[in-house]
Amino acid sequence: MRPAISMQGTRFRHSILLRFSEIVYQKILTPIEKLIQRFSFNEILYTLTRLKKEISNQSRVLSIDMAPHRLKLPLRAALAAFVAFAAFGAQAAHAGDAKHLLRPLVESSARRLAIGDQVALSKWDSGTSVEDPARESVVIANAVTEGQRSNLAADDVTRFFKAQIEANKLVQYELLARWRRAGYAPPHTPVDLKGTIRPELDRLQTEMIAELAAADAVFDSKECAKDVARAVGHYAFEHQFDPADLPVLALDRAMAGFCRVY
Repeated sequence: MRPAISMQGTRFRHSILLRFSEIVYQKILTPIEKLIQRFSFNEILYTLTRLKKEISNQSRVLSIDMAPHRLKLPLRAALAAFVAFAAFGAQAAHAGDAKHLLRPLVESSARRLAIGDQVALSKWDSGTSVEDPARESVVIANAVTEGQRSNLAADDVTRFFKAQIEANKLVQYELLARWRRAGYAPPHTPVDLKGTIRPELDRLQTEMIAELAAADAVFDSKECAKDVARAVGHYAFEHQFDPADLPVLALDRAMAGFCRVY
């Protein structure tokens, strides 16, 4: 009788292991593969929540007392390893997702800051102040109106473009101080602030509103500030800037208004 019992126990163990393999493939590996392919952080979080519930259910079902051998499958330990893998995949996907979403916004912010050079030259020629509260209010009001058409909250748009304005003023203050110490500004043709520069800023603002809306999933992320800092760092590396260079310092300031908590 013992060989028959042994064969029966072997078949039973084999069937349980097959079932376990199916669960691992269907409930864990396949969803992870799809998540990585689609690269959507929100979908990853949603699916991981479902996986946690499924793991809890399957652990109760398959942690079977295989009498008379008292052999139990260590499902919780095995599934925990897969959950750790899934969490790692989620973090990697989030980092890639945030980088992809923030990159256009960082590049547009850099372009906006580059226009600050021309604004500074205009202020040098005219002798007018860097501070222009009336113009700043118009810029922010227009941005909020545009943002509403893209379903962006007024607070998010206001915070972001206030930071953009402050960063642009940082560039202007630094350049003007540099030229005053030297006693002259770089050779340049007259800058038409109202006819050329402001319309260019307005066109760029429309692009940035669309990019801000596309990246709104990152607003509330716990990693938002780190993601923004990394995105600026990546831009600096690609364009061979030193982190202490004015363009990078100003870009950090400009993007500091992106996150709801920075």
